[in-house]
Amino acid sequence: MKRLIAYYSASGGAKFAAEQFVSLLDADMLRVDTVMKFPKGESGKKFIGNFMSVFNIKPTLKKQSLKPTKYDEIIICSPVWAGKCAPPMLSFLHKYDFTGKKLYYFATSYVENEKYLIEDLERKTHSKIWEYSTEASNETREESAERIKCFAAQIG
Repeated sequence: MKRLIAYYSASGGAKFAAEQFVSLLDADMLRVDTVMKFPKGESGKKFIGNFMSVFNIKPTLKKQSLKPTKYDEIIICSPVWAGKCAPPMLSFLHKYDFTGKKLYYFATSYVENEKYLIEDLERKTHSKIWEYSTEASNETREESAERIKCFAAQIG
């Protein structure tokens, strides 16, 4: 069983989660990155990210060395913007055919309506999300690390 941890990180939370997963599971790691540069400030990132989410804008991605289609399981680590998976990760999910793959989603942002988020992802990827986890509001790194351990144990 080949596993891939694919992550998009705007502020470091998803990168932290991806690194934790790699240390807990036998998996390769792939950073999803955009050609477009997001603003450096937090408010600018949130404004642009939420705008892109609301209007379903999918940014162009930088070329990637790993091919996700060669993996059986893909763990997606991404923030949530405007109640949806971050647009760079959506670009990644639209770029490849994940039919027959097991997808897992680890949100690194607080989500009010988890059910809508997961239904939206399943509709956009045409794949079932087998397990998911979303951050509690004001979660610390220690709490996040514990949630990552529990999620990794569920995956096996």
